[in-house]
Amino acid sequence: MLRDHWFESLAALESFHENFADSHGSLALGGSTVAPDLAALSPVDLSTYLGLVATAIKWGDSLAARIDLFDFEVRTVLDGVRDEDELVARMLQKYGTVDPRAQLPAGQ
Repeated sequence: MLRDHWFESLAALESFHENFADSHGSLALGGSTVAPDLAALSPVDLSTYLGLVATAIKWGDSLAARIDLFDFEVRTVLDGVRDEDELVARMLQKYGTVDPRAQLPAGQ
């Protein structure tokens, strides 16, 4: 699941932090951890750290987008959308994406 990938990326970031400073916080539980001093990191450590941060940001952005889409779908249904075609039309209007049904194999 998308949320699991995000939590895994936060755990990897926390593990990296623990290499440089002990911290009792948990990013996955809304807490904070002590980040390393970037100026003190070796080029290899800095590259690793930047990769971990970028991964956590990407999974977080993807999760936020999924939640936004779900929220839109629920609100559209509550507003009285009549059928799936109308729901998809409204999604396409809002997000400008390809009709997700076009990606399904025949008969799905």
